[in-house]
Amino acid sequence: MSEAKVNILMPFYNAEMFIKESVDSLLAQTEKNWELIAIDDGSTDASRSILNEYNDPRIKIFSHKINKGLSRSFNYGLKNCSAEYIARMDADDRAHPDRFKKQILFMDKNPSIIVSGTAANKFGDKKGLLLRVETDPEKIRCKLLFSSQLVHPSVIMRTSVMHRERFFYRADYQPGDDYELWTRISKKFCLGNMEDVLLDYRIHSGQTMSTQCHQRGESLKKIHSKLIKEIGLEPTSENLFLHEIIGNINYRNVQNYLVPAEKWLCNIYDANLIGNAYPQKMLKIVLGEMLFSMCYRSANMGIKAWVLWKKSKLCVAPYSNRADYAKWLIKCVLATAGIHKTTCK
Repeated sequence: MSEAKVNILMPFYNAEMFIKESVDSLLAQTEKNWELIAIDDGSTDASRSILNEYNDPRIKIFSHKINKGLSRSFNYGLKNCSAEYIARMDADDRAHPDRFKKQILFMDKNPSIIVSGTAANKFGDKKGLLLRVETDPEKIRCKLLFSSQLVHPSVIMRTSVMHRERFFYRADYQPGDDYELWTRISKKFCLGNMEDVLLDYRIHSGQTMSTQCHQRGESLKKIHSKLIKEIGLEPTSENLFLHEIIGNINYRNVQNYLVPAEKWLCNIYDANLIGNAYPQKMLKIVLGEMLFSMCYRSANMGIKAWVLWKKSKLCVAPYSNRADYAKWLIKCVLATAGIHKTTCK
């Protein structure tokens, strides 16, 4: 059993450009009772040599002779963690000085939460973008139906539960293995988030997320298909495509899919009334928020977007503040006037 309060799990592969900056951010932590479990996944650069330069007994280095992939490295690290908590950290990110102190305090105060994350600030190739997070555990559970709700390198986990329940990463879902893991954990336990920004999340061309776009898309379909089947629906390829669009707030031209999206969200709501896979009241709120978000971004459809929203069974309240709701309604009216004006010409 480790004497440290938290094991920091950091798998890495060819991370020589950023790993020193990452480890230095750990050394600057106000919480000193930690131990780094660094797993070299067959690196061919100077990453390991850089770590060897640190003369700190808290830094433990494990090595794979060949690259085995992140999922297997994560699991190897998990099995070698014995502190009360396991925190994730990527070799290209930076932890804010109070990160682990605040996260440990949060977990100590919330014993029902098994895994929690934090908000994060993007930097590197993209600067100044905030990764906001949902903090309500029940809402996190429902939102997981569409997308991951935890910033993976920001999470902290209860070691005893992870080991007892054998909550390990599944390589067949890589690179969405973290998302799949959260969905499994959420069926039995609560997940949480802190709204504090405690991590700088680096965006660069060499990271896994940037180089595995196709694999990530296929992994997402696989996870969505599993979750939808658990509700009691048999999704088609068209359903899965629509489901991904609904969950992607950055998707453009959502107005082209607004009508079928409303029907699909209502199908999910109705199926859950029978299967009760998710808390029904909260699920309706989440589905309604997603529909409203799509309607809000479809103001160029004119008043049709507003009518669709008001007539939907998922319309229980405006999912925005009153000022934004009024602006959206005005945009819908103006767009309708513009459409009619063009038609008359």
